[in-house]
Amino acid sequence: MGRAMGRAMGKLQGPPRYGKACATALGRHRDVECPMTLNEAVPTADGLLAQVEEAARGGDEQTASALCLLGLQDHPQVRDAHQRPMFLARYLQLLLAGCEHERAAAFITDASPGQVPSWWRLMLARDAATRGRIPQAVEEYHYINTLDPKAAEPFDVLRWLAMRHGSAEAADGLLALSGGAGGLAPDALADLAWLFHRKGEAGRAASFHQAAHPRSCRIIQTCDSHAYFDLAMATMTANRRFAALCGADYEMFVGVNRGFHPWHATFNRIDWLRQILSCGHYGWVLYLDADAYVADLSFDLWGFLEERREHAFIAVSGTDSGVPWDINIGVLFVNLADPRARRALELWHESFATLLPPSVMMAANVPFDGKVHNDQSILQGILRENPELAAGVCIEDKRLINSSFARYIRQHLRQENQSFDERVAGVRVGVARALATDPQCSNLLPDASP
Repeated sequence: MGRAMGRAMGKLQGPPRYGKACATALGRHRDVECPMTLNEAVPTADGLLAQVEEAARGGDEQTASALCLLGLQDHPQVRDAHQRPMFLARYLQLLLAGCEHERAAAFITDASPGQVPSWWRLMLARDAATRGRIPQAVEEYHYINTLDPKAAEPFDVLRWLAMRHGSAEAADGLLALSGGAGGLAPDALADLAWLFHRKGEAGRAASFHQAAHPRSCRIIQTCDSHAYFDLAMATMTANRRFAALCGADYEMFVGVNRGFHPWHATFNRIDWLRQILSCGHYGWVLYLDADAYVADLSFDLWGFLEERREHAFIAVSGTDSGVPWDINIGVLFVNLADPRARRALELWHESFATLLPPSVMMAANVPFDGKVHNDQSILQGILRENPELAAGVCIEDKRLINSSFARYIRQHLRQENQSFDERVAGVRVGVARALATDPQCSNLLPDASP
């Protein structure tokens, strides 16, 4: 069998220095004929290492493991470029190159006299990550993190695995390492939100988006370029300023997205809300009609939304009926993190296309005459027919939003015996009063005259 193997077996007579692998790996050779020819003398570590490699490549794992441990005992000072014991590191590399991940893991466990050195597990982790064996990579990197919580590699690799493979398991492993979403950088959370959004996993995408953007709200308005333009330009001044003060985003769209007549701009919100969702935004959206504006620039938007985070929509009652589906959407908060809101928007978009094809829209030249469905009546119908969606509506007090006397968001609705110019003038006065409470806005005050 050769002098090297004889020396290896002879060392078993005393207590093994490197764990039970020395006893099991070497002991098995007492009654096994060695299929290879070993040199009778091994004068150098290189010679013994060559025999380890030859045995491993020849498929004789018993001989390879025995000689590996023999080399470790006889030449403990031999290290590789990373200062790892050469015999152990090389043997593990050979096992992993042969896709023997389980054998390598078992060898590490058996050969370690105490706590497993981190570099051993790091080799397993990197091999698993490279081969896309995500469960093993997550397990190994979690172990490495317990040994060195400050090591960056577990976080970097699990993030890479989540993004590269679209792995929910890797993403969950990353969250566990970080102690939850609060331990991850916003850019990592935003990447994960976008990843799961593209995969169609809206629930996961929403949770990561909320963690990346804990204060996320887009304030949007729309109008046509003729009839309601002046009104929208007046209210925009206060709404845009409020967004800047509280850290929300403000957006205005002018024109008719789908339709033929100026009043069809009211339908813009249906396509726009769906587009915002399709682009991966899972925060809040506040839609304001052209005649609605923020009257209290100091209002705590984020506290208001946090108290209502379990709701899909926030609106006032349309006719004070008390039923949750009867809402006025002139001021409408939409929580895109809530699946009920997302489902309602999809149905709203589908119903709009079904109920108002181009032929109907072309004939509907008179605004809100009751002959055709409008955007509010369509959404009300969806909520009425789907009680589980209506359950997500928070009916707000008109003393707070969506009335001419509201403290937070005021709306100047159409009134009898009032011309459009008088309505615009009234809005401008209200906006000027709101902006007057902000000393930085003195140069933004609109003209109070028609």
